[in-house]
Amino acid sequence: MVHRGELERIYEVTAPRILQRLRSGFSYYNKSGENRFVRVVSAFDREEILQETFGRFTEQWDKGNYDPTRPAEPYLMRIAFFTTLQYTGRQSREIPDEDVEIRWAEAALPVQSAEEKLVTEERAAQVRAFLESLSEEDKRICALRFQEDLSQAKIGERIGMSRDHVQRALRRLKRRLAEFFEDQGWLSEP
Repeated sequence: MVHRGELERIYEVTAPRILQRLRSGFSYYNKSGENRFVRVVSAFDREEILQETFGRFTEQWDKGNYDPTRPAEPYLMRIAFFTTLQYTGRQSREIPDEDVEIRWAEAALPVQSAEEKLVTEERAAQVRAFLESLSEEDKRICALRFQEDLSQAKIGERIGMSRDHVQRALRRLKRRLAEFFEDQGWLSEP
């Protein structure tokens, strides 16, 4: 039986990595060649796949199919891979487990030059400054939309507003952000 404390530790360490890999995507290779699955777009779907992955992991551990002396992350990533394929309807009998080589997309991310990195850091600092200037309600709306990836309707439910009110608030915030960047000299006319 899985020791609850050990499972919680494994979850805390690996769950963010699994979510990041689901967000960035992966490709897989088998005897028939490359099949590409770019990423899981919806935060809800990513969370659903994560929970199913850990449910399957716990089940395998309880059955004695997982050796707790070995690292959990590679085992969990493989479960997440097949759970994603099943969840998205891409798994078939033509992809036997032993014939699959998984390649996560994080290696495909472009490498930034020192100048690009500096510009990225400066823009991030500007966005933080903009966010600090917002009201608490606007900060909450931004966090729910851009950090938690909630829909306008879900944001409205959480904070007691209509979807239309949230939509107007997001439009206003985007306009204010563009004006803020213009004032800071980050946006220029072509």
